[in-house]
Amino acid sequence: MRAIVTAAVLIAALMAPAHAEKNYFGNAGDFVDAYHHGNSKENLLLRIFIRGIGEGIGALNAWEKVSGAKPAYCPPPNIALVDAQLVSILADHIAKYPSLKDNPVSLVMISALEDVFPCGAQ
Repeated sequence: MRAIVTAAVLIAALMAPAHAEKNYFGNAGDFVDAYHHGNSKENLLLRIFIRGIGEGIGALNAWEKVSGAKPAYCPPPNIALVDAQLVSILADHIAKYPSLKDNPVSLVMISALEDVFPCGAQ
């Protein structure tokens, strides 16, 4: 978990200078707004950003499962989430829990995936 958060913060820090006037990567609420209302160049960066967050969380989740730890979330087999689905899950989660909108994208994404794909009793 710590590695994912560290990677997300590093990505945000590296990309922030390109968006010095608006930090779309600062919190989940701003990210979702920017994703839905940005121009195509910004949208590409936002798509890459959310895809990286999703891939990182997915890799950690798979590692936990393989190593015998309880995974954070349990999606159906053979599912691959694309950026638009990740943003939709994130936006729905923020709508459900508005107090989370000011938190980092990576943390809210983990919470959202846990909510959408609960593991139940294992």
